[in-house]
Amino acid sequence: MPTYQPLGHLSEAELLELMSRYYAGERVATLLEQYRVNCSASTLCSHFPPEPSAELCQYCNAPMVRPRRSKSWSSGSTLRCSQCAHIESSRCACTGCKFKRLREEDLRVQQQHTKIQQFCFANWAYTPTQIQPEQLTARQAVALICLVRSGGWLDDSRIGPLSTSGIRFAPYAPDFQGSLIECLITADLLSPDPTSPSKAFTERGGQIVGMDFGQTHWVLRMPDGVRFVQALEIYVAAEDWPNDWGEECCQIWRELAFAECWEFCVYSLHQRNLPIPGATALTTLIENLLRDFSVSQFYQFLWACAGDAVDYRARKGVTAPHASNYMIASCQRRADRARAEGWKIKGFRRNFELSRTQISYVLHDMFFKHGENGFTCRADVPLSGALEGSEFAA
Repeated sequence: MPTYQPLGHLSEAELLELMSRYYAGERVATLLEQYRVNCSASTLCSHFPPEPSAELCQYCNAPMVRPRRSKSWSSGSTLRCSQCAHIESSRCACTGCKFKRLREEDLRVQQQHTKIQQFCFANWAYTPTQIQPEQLTARQAVALICLVRSGGWLDDSRIGPLSTSGIRFAPYAPDFQGSLIECLITADLLSPDPTSPSKAFTERGGQIVGMDFGQTHWVLRMPDGVRFVQALEIYVAAEDWPNDWGEECCQIWRELAFAECWEFCVYSLHQRNLPIPGATALTTLIENLLRDFSVSQFYQFLWACAGDAVDYRARKGVTAPHASNYMIASCQRRADRARAEGWKIKGFRRNFELSRTQISYVLHDMFFKHGENGFTCRADVPLSGALEGSEFAA
């Protein structure tokens, strides 16, 4: 069915005259009546023939035209093809533009992957490492099992990202998680996967400059990663360890305890809208308390003293940083008094918002085989003595 043309009855000269008078500002209703045009005043300009252009369509080579705009518009309209649906706009939805955008995106992704691969191969090696489970250090053994259980197998040599694990890899504390990964990388046991998604890498100035340990995939450097990890788990379960593994596991326990205390301090102060105290002050406090108390007991000290800091701020009208520093001093005084008077500190159970991490499960359940006693007992103290007189004793 042919489309109705309100201006079809006009000659070329009449049409040009009508357009000239329209853009000169004459009253539209008068023009419609004089030229016997049957349309509304607001749509008259849409029936004018488009303005020709010297440009050609990039897809079909037909002339580009510019639709007429209303006389009230101060800027011109967008060029469009006289034959196909293409318009000169970044929002054009014609078939040609859609295909062009897909090609550009494919090229961008390809270039991004190339830059990631160049970054990875420039910073890490990927040649196989010949090693046996018993040749690992305890730290490497703990870190490797944690990594595999957190990221999961993508295939027989690649591990998925830690961020997708249902169990957190490690508690938040400065450099703790990174140190566990780095000990595997420096031992040539692990390298970042060059095929990792681009979101795992940081780009600046068109160059890859860094990597997110939580987002990247990992490549195990052993020839048969699955069999190696299986053999490692059997070796750990047999407990026929090298002499230095026991002390090294205790050192990891101390580091984990510190990280859990640090994380709980950040959480406790955040709940009370108080800033984190200086790293030196907080580190000194945690190390002091962990010499005689468990993580569970530290939680009780810290939570009570964070409440004291809020009360102190309300009474004295001090600043939030001052209140945070007061919490450090209050916690140290309380711990000193507990030592002097022989208090029996009940301790807190884990906060449900700070769930148990993968390294806690692996270290305390698999290596030490004492489970959550690693949370409720002082780090590296023989459990028979640590549990005596405690509410957690069997």
